[in-house]
Amino acid sequence: MKIIKVLVIAVTVLALGGCASRAGTAIVAGTAGMIIGNSMAQSRTVVVQQVPVVTHERVIIINDACNRYYSYNERAACERGARQRFNEEQRRRDNEAFRSGYGHR
Repeated sequence: MKIIKVLVIAVTVLALGGCASRAGTAIVAGTAGMIIGNSMAQSRTVVVQQVPVVTHERVIIINDACNRYYSYNERAACERGARQRFNEEQRRRDNEAFRSGYGHR
């Protein structure tokens, strides 16, 4: 890293010095090429981090009682009722678990 800084300073001095000879141009071009080549040749470390994936799962309730309805509207109404019943049962179980953890039974 220190060598690169010295080379950059040398190139800057040569460029600002106004060296228009072929040797000066060759030195400037060679130094610039060496700096670019060294920076490209150095190994790079790539850090790959796993991104957390957030999924929203949808509960699909399979209810055999709704199979007897062939009309879309009737079947949708039956499924809404089944979903509401499932949610009420889940809420009851959650409340029971909360009361149990809180010390009430």
